Amino acid sequence: MGSVMVKRLLLGALLVIATLDAQGPAVILPGQGIGFDYSDADLTTYQVRRFEGSWDGQAFGTLQTTTLILPDTPPGFTTYRIGPPFTTGTHTVQLRACNDNGCGQASAPFPFAFVVASPVLPVNVRVIP
Repeated sequence: MGSVMVKRLLLGALLVIATLDAQGPAVILPGQGIGFDYSDADLTTYQVRRFEGSWDGQAFGTLQTTTLILPDTPPGFTTYRIGPPFTTGTHTVQLRACNDNGCGQASAPFPFAFVVASPVLPVNVRVIP
């Protein structure tokens, strides 16, 4: 490959990275949660007993999940929901599946921000009888 082509590929990669960084973390509002999909076949094959999560790079711990089938859940998968409590601010979570023999690899960190909606500004302030 010529140096011009390499420079174009590097520039393209940097633009993709800059675009991803500009999007920022996913925003979670009160009442929402984080979801992940796991293969039903792998659940059985690997005898998965639990899922663990690491919040903000801390130690992994067992997650309390609920199962769902959503419109965007792929066939042969189940969606697992992790609900609050989250603290206000920006966080990351990594996930892994575990069986009686140990745990598999952790997912890439998923960045998110938990935002508590502020009350709206009162309007039409006036003197009334």
